[in-house]
Amino acid sequence: MEHLWQKNKNHRDIEDENRKSHKNKNQNMWSQTQRRHPDYCGFIIEFSKSFRSVTAEKVRELVKELSPEIQPVGVFVNASMELVTGLLNDGTLAAAQLHGQEDETYIRELKQLSDKPIIKAFSVKTAEDIEKAVQSPADYILLDQGSGGTGKTFDWSLIPEIERPFFLAGGIGALNMKQAICE
Repeated sequence: MEHLWQKNKNHRDIEDENRKSHKNKNQNMWSQTQRRHPDYCGFIIEFSKSFRSVTAEKVRELVKELSPEIQPVGVFVNASMELVTGLLNDGTLAAAQLHGQEDETYIRELKQLSDKPIIKAFSVKTAEDIEKAVQSPADYILLDQGSGGTGKTFDWSLIPEIERPFFLAGGIGALNMKQAICE
């Protein structure tokens, strides 16, 4: 019995160390974000599959610490309408970025319930994916490779002239930034 307790104790110690490690990484990322003064800061909200996910309560706390020049954006995956509109309408978030299966009906309803900008992410594999994105009722579209956090790009040559505001995401860094802007 003592051996089993010791094994469980070690498992708990490892979990505590992992939690502390993630907390330290998150604090470091937070400090870097504040120093770099980006236009936007995205918060993954109540998405259990992401270790970066925060609760609605936590995002309310974090936004209070955010520089006023940085726009807080909630990143949601198939979240309830109440969660998204609550954070938009109480002033916590400047915009909502949708990364799930939110359809046009969901987006239209969200736009009726809040006057804040809505960004809808689209996974791009073909030119048809971009055509679908361009038709979205969202205020902005976000064109991405789609696998989330892989550092991979999609074929940017698929992007036609787009007459609406959009974000380009996925695998963009110092080595390909110029290409992303030029293409």
